[in-house]
Amino acid sequence: MALRRVTFVVHDKKPVIIIPEETVTAEQIRHAARNFQYVMDEDCSIIYDSEARTFRLTQMVDSQALDDSRFTVVGHAKVIQDTKATFPAFKSAHIPRPPNAWIIYRSQKSKEIRKELPHATAGYISTVVSHMWKLEPRETRLRYNAKAVEAHRLHKEMYPGYKYNANKKTK
Repeated sequence: MALRRVTFVVHDKKPVIIIPEETVTAEQIRHAARNFQYVMDEDCSIIYDSEARTFRLTQMVDSQALDDSRFTVVGHAKVIQDTKATFPAFKSAHIPRPPNAWIIYRSQKSKEIRKELPHATAGYISTVVSHMWKLEPRETRLRYNAKAVEAHRLHKEMYPGYKYNANKKTK
């Protein structure tokens, strides 16, 4: 088996770092994402490519443009005010919650609706997708539940100390 390496490419005028999953730990991918975000001075998305079994670091992606059967957004590194002056501030960066089955479904279906109705509001799309979800057969819901379980597993690897706190208020 050939050793896969980290690759740097430019796609649609955006830099992308592709990291094979077997070459990196969750802590290393988090650190790389924070560094990428710091250098680019823009929010960064961490995307898992289930087909190629790689992580991709790129500037914040439009989730509407991703193929949900292949790609899953597993995290973000967000710009914190004055990060250029206070690089250690990353310790207080917000960790996103792992997506559940409904969120993954909504993301995929929203893309499809947005292609057909580019001027539809987010509220309208959410209402339509909610009705679609309620009408989906059990098999479809189970498929999205499996995607959510995988996203949760990847999230747990990336953020091992993460614990959701609904009452957390940041100032």
